[in-house]
Amino acid sequence: MTHFLRLAAGLDFLPLLLAIRQQPGLWGRSFRTTVPNGPHREMLDCILRCQIPERSEDPRECFWHPAWHALPQVRPLLFPLMTRVEGVRLGRVMLTLGVPGTQIYPHADIGPKGSGHYDTEPYWSRFHIVLEANEQCGFACGADEADEETVCMRPGEAWWFDAALTHRCWNAGPSDRVHLIMDIHTGQDV
Repeated sequence: MTHFLRLAAGLDFLPLLLAIRQQPGLWGRSFRTTVPNGPHREMLDCILRCQIPERSEDPRECFWHPAWHALPQVRPLLFPLMTRVEGVRLGRVMLTLGVPGTQIYPHADIGPKGSGHYDTEPYWSRFHIVLEANEQCGFACGADEADEETVCMRPGEAWWFDAALTHRCWNAGPSDRVHLIMDIHTGQDV
């Protein structure tokens, strides 16, 4: 595999999953899910850290949101991963929820200037920690159909994937798909 790398398995995600279940009001629509016909339109998000354009002239600067304080159980997952990958800057941190029968449509996270994309060049590395999934959840990534690779990420696993390439996800199973997503700059060219 060249578009995915499993970094860890057996992570203790249950405290975070329990905290999420005890606070169902954290889920909602976000900047990713409210774009008409956007790739994330079927998802619900919980934003923990993200840009606030009016607070910084640096479009990559991110700030903590209220959910960060409501979910301290994220910290034991986030900071060891950031250390392990030798992260030098933390970007977005969010939870995403795909109920059974939903998908994230094909898209790439890097786009041309003025396109509204988060970034216009490789800067962030994208990491996922799986909190809930089933055997019918899939994640595909590749430059085109011939190059596409597919994985089934399991709860307790941490993954890197190449978010600059076209990617898509789906949940065709009977239970939710919940991922903790983190953007980390490693100081290395991607």
